[in-house]
Amino acid sequence: MDESHADDEKNADRKRYVVRFLSEANLIDRDPPDDIDKERPDDKAAVYLYGAYLDEANLSRVPLQKTNLRGTNLRRADLTGTNFTGADLAEADLTDAKLIEATLDDADLTGATLEGADLTGATLDHADLTRAKGMTKAKVVKQAKSYNGSTMPE
Repeated sequence: MDESHADDEKNADRKRYVVRFLSEANLIDRDPPDDIDKERPDDKAAVYLYGAYLDEANLSRVPLQKTNLRGTNLRRADLTGTNFTGADLAEADLTDAKLIEATLDDADLTGATLEGADLTGATLDHADLTRAKGMTKAKVVKQAKSYNGSTMPE
């Protein structure tokens, strides 16, 4: 087994573990699909956690790339070093969330609430922050490590 295939297997196992945990803790209202690690040709999302209640959750360094977190409550969550590449965080509540050194490249943060969020060292390359609440371009520039090609909040 080559190294990249082994990494894919580890990531698939992690995703299954996280979704099962969230389901068993009644933080999401659906069981994880059996094919959570398989490609869905008609949809880019690898995991669906839309609308989940994850207030104060510790998801530090969890691989959540291409995850649908639309409308999810992540208030005061520890998301330090979490990989959100390509994730859908539109309308999510990230009030006071720790996004320190998080990867938010190509993430959709349209209309997300980022009041008090800490983006120190985060990467936001090509992220969409249109209509993001509680975040300004000045704060992104001051805190983020990179934000190339991002759509900034007004």
